[in-house]
Amino acid sequence: MEKPRISDVDSNDAVGDSETDALVRAVAHAPARRTPPAVVIGAKWGAARRYVIDEILGRGGMGSVYAATDSLLGRQVALKIIDDADDDVAHRARLLREARLAAVVEHERIARVYDVGEHEGALFIAMELVRGETLRAHFDRRRETNAPPDGGHLVDVATQILEGLAALHAKGVVHGDLKPENVIVAESGVKLLDFGLAKTVSSTERSGVVPIDDKASARGSRAMLSGTPGYMSPEQCNGEPVDARTDLFALGIIVYEWVEAKRPFLGRTTREVIDATRAGSWVFTPEAWQPLPPQLRTFAERALERSLDLRCASAAEGLAILRERKRARWQGRAVGVAVGVGVAVAVVAARVGFRRSSPPNVPPGMAYIRGGTMTLGHDADADRAECAALGSHCPTDNIFLREQPSYKATIAPFSLDVDEVTNADFASMLRAIGALVKVEIDDDEHYPRYARLVEGGGQPEAGKVLYDLWHEGNGIEYVDDPELHRVFRVKPGWERLPVGFVSWYGASYYCRFRGKRLPTEDEWETAARGTDDRRYPWGGEPPRCGGVLVPFDGELPTEHPTTCAEPVHLLPVGSSPQDITPDGVRDLGGSMTEWVDTPYTAGSRIHVPQANADALPAVLRGGSWTESIMLRTVGRNRYTRDGFGTNVGFRCAADIAQ
Repeated sequence: MEKPRISDVDSNDAVGDSETDALVRAVAHAPARRTPPAVVIGAKWGAARRYVIDEILGRGGMGSVYAATDSLLGRQVALKIIDDADDDVAHRARLLREARLAAVVEHERIARVYDVGEHEGALFIAMELVRGETLRAHFDRRRETNAPPDGGHLVDVATQILEGLAALHAKGVVHGDLKPENVIVAESGVKLLDFGLAKTVSSTERSGVVPIDDKASARGSRAMLSGTPGYMSPEQCNGEPVDARTDLFALGIIVYEWVEAKRPFLGRTTREVIDATRAGSWVFTPEAWQPLPPQLRTFAERALERSLDLRCASAAEGLAILRERKRARWQGRAVGVAVGVGVAVAVVAARVGFRRSSPPNVPPGMAYIRGGTMTLGHDADADRAECAALGSHCPTDNIFLREQPSYKATIAPFSLDVDEVTNADFASMLRAIGALVKVEIDDDEHYPRYARLVEGGGQPEAGKVLYDLWHEGNGIEYVDDPELHRVFRVKPGWERLPVGFVSWYGASYYCRFRGKRLPTEDEWETAARGTDDRRYPWGGEPPRCGGVLVPFDGELPTEHPTTCAEPVHLLPVGSSPQDITPDGVRDLGGSMTEWVDTPYTAGSRIHVPQANADALPAVLRGGSWTESIMLRTVGRNRYTRDGFGTNVGFRCAADIAQ
């Protein structure tokens, strides 16, 4: 099967956003810029002088970065002021357009762009302020100490970089300048920075644009290659179109450099580095890789393939390689470093096939679901066709009957969590409301077992058990120690695993605590099924072994004639490279079956409002690591609201603010 790839389009194509187009037209027809004003602490920048300069964070190839206070929203941002003196209006217009495109990439691994504009002739970009340590600083420190690489840490960081790249590529954006300086490790994990900027720099002396005398020079011109020498792909070095595989090549270089303490392509001059990259000549030092997880070398070998046809075709394929031997949960130490080094870089994207308009007011970590008029559920004919596809494993007795009948519903746009709620997420909420939680002793085994919300306070979940602290199967434990006091803490290695053993009441309370809500069943199916009526959340392609976190038990057709060789274990959120919707929502098909805010009506898929709905079971949606049949976009189950399950989790939704 041919693997999908991102296609190249002209970065000057229309964005489809009237505000953006108006801004670009205004810049393109503006007079030549004046000398940028001096930047001093306390200076005010932007429309209505919205940003107040607090401190300088650093200087880079394209300008200076400052910490600034957004006086309108009351938050700190990183303000990158472009000091490129080029008066080429087309260059400036494209820079602003690409910054606007970058602003629509919403993912926890991507530093957000909030605003772009001009101030007294100088371009500026306001973005998320990320404090942490760049990989370059990490590499420099490791070289100074001659310390061997930590394999678990490397796998974790590389995995998170791939997660960020997958989010970029899903939006039609290629980073184009991935290097250690543009990867920061913060307390919250990895963030990718500064994508797309290198492609717009015009100064030949700045990092990001490399002048190369090539075939073009014989025709009296000079080729300008976007990228940073030593981290560019062969196609970049040749001035050819780039796609997702270019970013995979750059990550292969980063992994190689992390292990070998040097880049694979070296030279005394820029030209020699470019020639070495084009030739693709590099070697492994076996003793450096031998102590590390073997998937690291496998990934580096595939990512550094000179031939595009042999190289990793996508971030999802790279993730599959890195996770190939993580079925027993390879747990490297969590990504996290001491805060202190201030780093903030502008994030601007190259346009590569982007088709969607910017979603309005979507919170971080959530995906925008456009909604619309949908046909939900299945009718009897659709179920008969499904049975024919499943053959002898068709569960005609009850499961398919829950999906009937089909009906039309209009779903308003909403946002949905990209990932299921993790143990770390839920434990932080329990700690925050500790005084409101009563932990009861298990009558049989006499240990702290049930976390119950105390009576009073007007909460609908008052008096209900939110979480089961069963010590043998969940990821959160309770400590009642005189020194630690009452503490809910995550078991080591369980931080990014989706939370289980949460009742419907616990899920509902958590979402409201975070300013969100549980999705309705119709919303959940809209996100999974889409207006294109997908059979599985990712499309019509059968699930493949290792691509979706469900057991391959013969209940669903797969790309493989036999069941998968390895058993399925619960893995961190986002570990299923195939299980991603076109909108970027992950693990709707597998991992954990999920609570939704809809009562189960026996005998019909149509929801009948009832006065005692709270006494009815709640609907569960999606497959899990214990069953496969439910991963279909119409798969449906139910469970008592005060019940707990090792395979029952949830995610939250939110209304779109107008």
